[in-house]
Amino acid sequence: MLKKILVAVLALVIIILGVVFRAPLVAAVRGLISPAPTLVLSPGGDFTVNLIDPGMRRYLRVEISLQHLSSGALTRELAAREPEIRHTMIKVLRAKTVEDLTTTEKVESLLQELLAALNALLEQGEITNIFFVNFVIQ
Repeated sequence: MLKKILVAVLALVIIILGVVFRAPLVAAVRGLISPAPTLVLSPGGDFTVNLIDPGMRRYLRVEISLQHLSSGALTRELAAREPEIRHTMIKVLRAKTVEDLTTTEKVESLLQELLAALNALLEQGEITNIFFVNFVIQ
């Protein structure tokens, strides 16, 4: 009789532990099976915009690359919303003067401003970094 009770209690403990630790165990196994997301670069486009310097006709020409986690949904969103993304980037770039772009710190600030503006627009993920591939002020 004692042996039957002991076996029943042990079976109950195993069932309870299986229910309690199932989710973390499944998550750990999935983490081992599925690869970690990788960072990829997508072309952000070429932009030539007039700067707002009073009394001077100056322009900025940039080529941008966008870094993000590899995600089919985000890649599709970037392609589908390209006009909105370009509009947002042009709006931010056009609001600058030559003085706003004269130092490394100011250019880094522009990158952060572009990053925030783009991520506010996106719904399927986020851009982790923006790179200027070309950057010319004339």
